[in-house]
Amino acid sequence: MYDYDNTVNCVCSTGETTDSIWVKKTGSYSVVAEISNNGCPKFDTINIAFNLPIIFSFPKDTTLCNGQSLLLGPVVACAQYL
Repeated sequence: MYDYDNTVNCVCSTGETTDSIWVKKTGSYSVVAEISNNGCPKFDTINIAFNLPIIFSFPKDTTLCNGQSLLLGPVVACAQYL
């Protein structure tokens, strides 16, 4: 939410009272906002989900010589990687 004229009082579920927050973890975040303390607060919640990290394992001991390569594949079902 952005408060253009600084008349909205916000309280986020993180405890912050700013009109914006940085979200760094998956979870449910909410805000209670009231315009000019008019006695009519509004409440909203958003669920944030971050992508799972890429997990891979190295094959058994492998020796590569100059010019050779080894393709490592991700182990997340139905995932696409660029």
